[in-house]
Amino acid sequence: MRESLLRNTCATALLATLHPRTSISVIVQEMQDSGGLLACAVNSACLALMNSGIAMKFLVVAVSCMIDHEDKTLIDPDTKQLKGSKATLTFVFDSINKSIVASHTTGRFNQTQYQECVLRCKNVSDKIFSFYRDIIKNMHKE
Repeated sequence: MRESLLRNTCATALLATLHPRTSISVIVQEMQDSGGLLACAVNSACLALMNSGIAMKFLVVAVSCMIDHEDKTLIDPDTKQLKGSKATLTFVFDSINKSIVASHTTGRFNQTQYQECVLRCKNVSDKIFSFYRDIIKNMHKE
């Protein structure tokens, strides 16, 4: 499931028409899982593609959140917090319109909770896109 979501997200973001008959491989290895593994994998794959210089339609950012049994939403939960979750949601946003490119959910939640999670994750995605910009600035200084 993770591999499929990661592959489809990267394929959507890449300008593959500029690279006909070319295989692009991104290898992601799990070293440690402190929660939010899927979001971390998507973000690291995007950073790897940015670093490679391959043309992309847009950048992607993934943010994970959870809903606990008291119906509180928590952004970027760790593994201890995830054990007490009623639902976990991971959203991938594009850098142009901040629209959802992909999502993965588990557990039970209602439409209002889903919309709240989307809004909160979208707000956090702005900070991660800003982090991406800072990384690119630092790379070009060297």
